[in-house]
Amino acid sequence: MARWTSSGSIREKVVTAAEKTTITPQKRKHIEKGLPKSDHINLGNSSQQDSSYDVSQQLVKLESKLYQTSQVWDDVSTKLQCTLKDYTKHRDEHQANKVVLDTTESMLHNKVHTLDTALEAAKDVIARGFVDGFSATLKQFQAIYPDLDTSSFNPIKIVVDGEIVDE
Repeated sequence: MARWTSSGSIREKVVTAAEKTTITPQKRKHIEKGLPKSDHINLGNSSQQDSSYDVSQQLVKLESKLYQTSQVWDDVSTKLQCTLKDYTKHRDEHQANKVVLDTTESMLHNKVHTLDTALEAAKDVIARGFVDGFSATLKQFQAIYPDLDTSSFNPIKIVVDGEIVDE
């Protein structure tokens, strides 16, 4: 940050310019109008216009206020830069965490899909095993009781109150 420093050469230029300028009452009002009431420069009346000392004193006061203002500006600017760095750091961390969470979520969705597929495959294997076992049992019945009619046997039907019914 650039800081305002009192410079003799700047002061000398302003004082020299003030000495060369004739300040009319109208110019004086115009100059004072642009300054806060506490910073009005005592430009004097027409008999005191050659007094560069008053202008120099006012210039020193204004330089001091400018330096103080620049100090406040530097402090605020530094705090703002720190806040910006913190924001950037936390934003980057958040984005990195979001990427990790998105990746983890995607992996979990894939795992759930894989497990759902495996579950359906396991159900099919179990159902085939049940039907194969039922078919093997019917073959054994037919071997033991060749005259027994097994056409009414069905692996999906159940017995309720002594009758075979659909599930």
